[in-house]
Amino acid sequence: MKFTFLVLLLSLTPLCQSYSIMADTASACEGASGFTPKDSLSAPLIIRKEINPVDPFDTGLNHKLLASLGVAYLGSGFAAHNYMAHAWWKSPGKFYFSNDYWSKLSNFNKFSHFYSVNLLGHLFSGAYEAAGMQALGSTWYSSISALAYMSYIETENGFHQNSGFSLSNFSADIIGTAFYIGQYYIPEMKSMMPKMSYKPVGRLAPGSSIIFDDYAGQKYWMSFRLKELLPEKAAGYWPSFLMVALGTGLRGNSIDYGPMDLYVALDLDAEKLPLYGPFWQFVKNTLNYFHFPMPGVRVTQKSAFFMFCF
Repeated sequence: MKFTFLVLLLSLTPLCQSYSIMADTASACEGASGFTPKDSLSAPLIIRKEINPVDPFDTGLNHKLLASLGVAYLGSGFAAHNYMAHAWWKSPGKFYFSNDYWSKLSNFNKFSHFYSVNLLGHLFSGAYEAAGMQALGSTWYSSISALAYMSYIETENGFHQNSGFSLSNFSADIIGTAFYIGQYYIPEMKSMMPKMSYKPVGRLAPGSSIIFDDYAGQKYWMSFRLKELLPEKAAGYWPSFLMVALGTGLRGNSIDYGPMDLYVALDLDAEKLPLYGPFWQFVKNTLNYFHFPMPGVRVTQKSAFFMFCF
């Protein structure tokens, strides 16, 4: 910054000298012949503009808030570790990779990982932007934070005999991160929203107590803003608040899992709520990560029928 300022001063010096020479020449002409600049063109004036001092170390970020976010990040990581240690990580051992490609629960869990890294990215992004970070930096830092969070959980799984490090789950984390970043760079991807819905099924596996372990009660969706995707003439007839979602969910309960069913349902776009300002925009964006009960079609291996999709 100092070097840049020095270059700026050096470049302005010849210009100022030329203004001074022209002014002296005009004064000499006035003294010798009685000619004054008022009779013709005025002599050039030196225009001075104050340059506000620039602090090269001022990033514009709220460092106190960033520090608080760091503490919250570590605290949430500790809470997640503590829960997993009691619910899943009960048989420590050597690190190993698990082969879970053909399990019904494992296949469904890929949607959970894809969704989770997107939701975490959104939450981290809101925190970074509140601390003064610009959208580009917020997108990258939040996606890295979310992927690091999920990677820690998966790596710890690798050191426990009843789980193991799942390459397919980790791949879902990476794909979810790429999707989140892609929404910043590719406008068409903003018309797609990963979502989750939940309806308790009543039976949880032993040691489980939160909805994230109730896999049979979860559904994962990809919602589409059809008004932005339809041809112009057709889009004019489609309500802007109405989306269409494709989803999947497990049948049975969280002890005895059944096959995965497919769903096609209507959905609501929380972005269209008449709430304004940065805080309410964050609230609307957060609501858009959840699918609320709407009419739809459930497709099983043997049939398809209308229902209210939770």
